[in-house]
Amino acid sequence: MKVGVWVFWLCFPLLGLGQYQVQRAAFPTAVGTAGSADVQVIVQGGKYGQHIQQQDTAIRSGLLFSHRYLGIIAPQSGDVWQPSTTHTIRWYTLGSVPTVTLWFSSDGGVQWQSIAQNVGNRGEYAWIPTSTTAAARVRVEDASASAVRAESAVFAILPWQVRLLAPSDFAVLFAGQGTTLSWSVVGSIDTLRLEYRRTPWHPWSTIATVTAATTGWVWVVPDEPTTQAAIRIYAIADPSLQDTARFVEIRSTTQTAINVALYLEGTYDSSSGTMRTYLDQSGYVPDQQPYGGMGYTGTEQRAAWVTDVVDWVLVELRSTNGTTVVGQTAGLLRSDGQVIDESGYPQVLTTNVGPGEYFVVIRHRNHIAVMSSSATVVAVGHTADRWDFRQGEDRAYRQFAAGQKQVGGVGVLVAGDIDQDGIINARDRAQSRNDLFGVGYISSDANLDGTVNATDRTIIRDNTFWVIQVP
Repeated sequence: MKVGVWVFWLCFPLLGLGQYQVQRAAFPTAVGTAGSADVQVIVQGGKYGQHIQQQDTAIRSGLLFSHRYLGIIAPQSGDVWQPSTTHTIRWYTLGSVPTVTLWFSSDGGVQWQSIAQNVGNRGEYAWIPTSTTAAARVRVEDASASAVRAESAVFAILPWQVRLLAPSDFAVLFAGQGTTLSWSVVGSIDTLRLEYRRTPWHPWSTIATVTAATTGWVWVVPDEPTTQAAIRIYAIADPSLQDTARFVEIRSTTQTAINVALYLEGTYDSSSGTMRTYLDQSGYVPDQQPYGGMGYTGTEQRAAWVTDVVDWVLVELRSTNGTTVVGQTAGLLRSDGQVIDESGYPQVLTTNVGPGEYFVVIRHRNHIAVMSSSATVVAVGHTADRWDFRQGEDRAYRQFAAGQKQVGGVGVLVAGDIDQDGIINARDRAQSRNDLFGVGYISSDANLDGTVNATDRTIIRDNTFWVIQVP
């Protein structure tokens, strides 16, 4: 049975990769219980700069309660590796797994043969396959507990027939610039297709259809910053003949990245250190940004694959005097407080603003707006410094009173400014009373649970006379 009430976040060192987070519904009731909960593993940052999200359901064999877990990064489904060529098996680790054993199967996982025994766990292993098969799999095991293991999807080990020479895995490309995609072909192949996708959750889009005799294509890189793009080439007559460059990074040369994190008081849960996503779970969060009433005309629309959303926020940049608005953009607020763009990219982007230092203002439809206590660096591409309002109330600018609250050691935006006039007072209470028992995406719903009731009026009453500090 899937449990969805309590959410726990665990953070441990990730061997060879950086940091990871684990989110799952609940721990098994007792040691030795297999458990049947949804588990979400997010690997981000680290040596390779990737951000991988893997959903595992009904994890068994005691892996949950052991606090140890292995996951395969490479090879992936559809990969074609070549015999007598060095390839890197990559994986990530949760918990302490000092040494691992690696295995190979040429029949899809029926029989296994050893690749290496008791090797130090560095998150990767250079391997030279010697056989050919269309049903290869590799497995990585904890050398001291074989039940802690990960198996790759089926991939192929075949001589090169279609090979993408450029770009390579982890290449860095720049938006708006022409980059040459090159490849080689062996055998009787007439026509090839080049495709691109921004993340593993985006659909593939066609770059070009080319003849095999052509060995290069100049592609103008789209202005879609990401660290998870992929570019692939395949034979149209036989799509199994393909090659893919993964984790390609695209850096914008025109869009300014704003990296910001915050908590909303109304939906913040101090016991879990995250925000509740009741509105999203009920399907109330609109697909399009809702801040037209505040004069914002952006057309941001949430992509279908973006989940774990609390609500939309409006992000504003101000010049170094803190009074002149130079740019705005709408973003989605994730339950951990990170503001992401409509496609899930972990920053928001705005045009017509050059890199530099700016004040960051956050507006929400029923919380008091805040401004950063000092100017922060924003940058072209994805390298902006993060301004983290969560670190405490002093991260918000103040003129004569605090800009935000301190709750459980973190800073939160103050809930209850229902009419967004910059002060919480009787007008907000009156609007909440008028909307009593309303259901859906309603500003009077101060705690963002989808229903207007006495709890919302209590929040408004407790925050009466809280005044905006944004100049």
